[in-house]
Amino acid sequence: LSLYDKPIFYGCFDRLNLVGGIGGNAKESSFVSGGPSHTYTQYSGLILKELSGKYAHRISTALDIKSSILEYLKSKYSHISIYNHPSIRDMRSFKWLDFQVDIRYTMVVDISDLAATWNGFEGQMRYRLKTEPELHSPSSYESFWELYRMQVEDEPLAKSIILSQVGRLWHTSNTGVFCIEDEPFTYFLFGASEGDNCPTIYRAMKDSSWDGFRAFDLCGVNMANIARYKTGFGGELVDYFGGTLIKR
Repeated sequence: LSLYDKPIFYGCFDRLNLVGGIGGNAKESSFVSGGPSHTYTQYSGLILKELSGKYAHRISTALDIKSSILEYLKSKYSHISIYNHPSIRDMRSFKWLDFQVDIRYTMVVDISDLAATWNGFEGQMRYRLKTEPELHSPSSYESFWELYRMQVEDEPLAKSIILSQVGRLWHTSNTGVFCIEDEPFTYFLFGASEGDNCPTIYRAMKDSSWDGFRAFDLCGVNMANIARYKTGFGGELVDYFGGTLIKR
C-alpha cells in the first residue's frame, strides 16, 4: 500500500507494556510516516498510549517515549520524515535530536450541528451547494478510481487504498469523494471531478453528521489553490507538526 517498498511498524515498550509506536514505510535507508507519502491521512507519525498521573509526569514520560522511538529510527535510517496527528503538540524531542521541525495546516469543519455548519460556509460556497448531487447506488470504487487517475500522475498508493474499499465513497457520474471514518472524525482523503465537487463534499458532510460523526477534516490546506477552495467550507484552521532528518 505504499510508494515505498515495505510498510513497517515499531513499538516502544516499558517492560512488557506497549506504550508507544510508529508505523511508516521504509525503503533502503529512508523511513516515511505521514506527510506527502501518507498512508490513510496526511498525518501518521507517533502514537502514544494515554498516560495517567500528574501533568509533569505525563509530559516527561511522553518525551521519553518519543525520544526512544526517534533515537531508534535515527540509528537505522539516514533519511526520516514524520508528520504527526494534530494531537501531538510537543516537538521538543524532534528538535533535541536535530530534526528540522515543520508546521502544516488543515481545516476541520464542525458537523455536529448542520445548521451551524451551513452558516459557516462562505456565501459563494452556499450558492454552489444548492444543487443536490445524484449519487450512484451502490457506489463504484472502480469508476471513481478511473475518474481520479485522470487527474493525478501514477499513484499506486491511492489506487490500492481506493480499490481496497477501506473508506466510504460518495460518487456521481462526474464527481467523487472518498473518506476514511474514524469516530468522531471523517477524513476527506481523495476527491475527483469533471465538474463542481462541492455538492458531493457537502453530501458527505451531511451523511457523516447523520451517522454520528462530529467533525469533517478536509485533510490539508497547504497549497494556495487548495487552501482557497477548502476554506470556503468554513471550519477551524488546525495545525499539525512534522520533522525531517537527513544525515550527511
